[in-house]
Amino acid sequence: MRLLCILLSGCCSLLLLICAVYAIVAPKLSLSTISNLALFALLGAMIFGGRRIWKRPGWPFFVLLVTGLAVLSIVVVARGFGRFDLISILHHLRFGMAGFELGAFKKDIIDAAIICLALVLGGYWLSNLLPWRRTVLLATSAIVIVFNPMSVSIFNYATQPTVDSDLVARLTSPVLAAPETAPDVIIIYLEGLDRSFSDTQVYGDIYAGLLPYENEGLTFTGVRQTEGTGWSIAGLIATQCGLPLLPNGLRKRSGYEGIETFIPNHRCLSDDLSDFGYLSAYIVGARAGFAGQDVFLRTHNYDRLIENKTLRQRYDEGTLERAKSKWILDDRLVFDAALNEYDDMAAQDAPLLMSVLTYGPHGSSGVLSSNCTSILQAIRSPDLRQTVACTIKNAVIFVEEFRERRRDRPTLVVLASDHLNHDRTGERANLPDTTANTLIVLGMGVDDFPAGERIDRVASMMDIYPTLLHLIGLANPNAKAGIGVSMFSSDPTLLEEKGMDRLNLELITNHEMRSVIWH
Repeated sequence: MRLLCILLSGCCSLLLLICAVYAIVAPKLSLSTISNLALFALLGAMIFGGRRIWKRPGWPFFVLLVTGLAVLSIVVVARGFGRFDLISILHHLRFGMAGFELGAFKKDIIDAAIICLALVLGGYWLSNLLPWRRTVLLATSAIVIVFNPMSVSIFNYATQPTVDSDLVARLTSPVLAAPETAPDVIIIYLEGLDRSFSDTQVYGDIYAGLLPYENEGLTFTGVRQTEGTGWSIAGLIATQCGLPLLPNGLRKRSGYEGIETFIPNHRCLSDDLSDFGYLSAYIVGARAGFAGQDVFLRTHNYDRLIENKTLRQRYDEGTLERAKSKWILDDRLVFDAALNEYDDMAAQDAPLLMSVLTYGPHGSSGVLSSNCTSILQAIRSPDLRQTVACTIKNAVIFVEEFRERRRDRPTLVVLASDHLNHDRTGERANLPDTTANTLIVLGMGVDDFPAGERIDRVASMMDIYPTLLHLIGLANPNAKAGIGVSMFSSDPTLLEEKGMDRLNLELITNHEMRSVIWH
């Protein structure tokens, strides 16, 4: 009987350990698929093991404990964003995350803590039931150290073969000419709201609010996400500067130290439009210091910045309290501020550029704006369908209110996801590389605008910049800018020419490209 209890407890401890390790090394795994199994294993190990599993720990146990604590933050990042993007991590470490609150990742932190606790308990209990207890603990620690998402990401980047690349030679400053009529340009970045949400078999009608704009506007269905474009400011740089946001120092000691400007030697859309007399504004519900947005804006001729601090000075306490969700003010308030800013800027004769950043469906959890909840209070929600639908609802409200207040000024309204959604669990765990970003352009009062057209060619987010230059009237259809190629061009885009795997390999291993981007 004693031997049977030890055997059953050992099997349960091993099962708990396997569940924990699997959850650590596979961040795309939905915990709902193993949580019941892990709970069963935990209870079984305790019931059958009794006092035998609680022996005084030796030093190998503390190695496993330290390992569990060390990977805790890695698990939080990997589960919160569906993967461990080393390029993104390096960027945020340098430029900081001003205003960020850990409460935004409360669910991921709790999940990670439970996973790491299961790891430590499973290894500890199993080692107490086997004669080679030191080996069990050290082997478990070694497996987690080697195969956690950060180690795997570093290994993958470090072992990529260096290939010949002509990307630096392709870097181009756009050739521009004054447009006959300078349209206003309003770019709405829909946080993580890619085209996969238009799949009605999976998501129902949550994307339906954008479909009338596809019929009315110009729709691009093949805009892919490459390396260096997979987070918010990276999407901004790709779409407005034609560049991937690669780190300087991924394999070298030198990094961002001492940088007070943001890619200063490259032109971006705001620089181009400033030269032609445009006023520009940037509206965001978070603090602009997050990830270096404020440095970018100062470097590239944005005139106005409306951020979290500014909004708190412009709205009353009741409105702010309803719009507040942790460190974010919700999309409804951001869009309201954008309309007010438009009214103020449009009172002047100059054309304008406005970039509006939403937050809504930020990965597996997000923020529901106050007008999307029964309590009229912005809240965090783990329901991706709700946050997607809410952001689209508020974007539609903004576009329609803007349409009424446009004052007959010709305007390009751009609806674009800033990157693919970070959620990579459950039904989104195996999304194909062909998943595309949302990109819809409305031409309100713009002469000869190709309304109702659909362009399906494969492109990267860097190709949006020269495409916009052509639509604005600053450049011809064959425009090139950064390493982007206009999607109206007769020349192939980099993705059409090289393919996703080859282009990503060139981006990852091209040290010269990183240096040129930053210096």
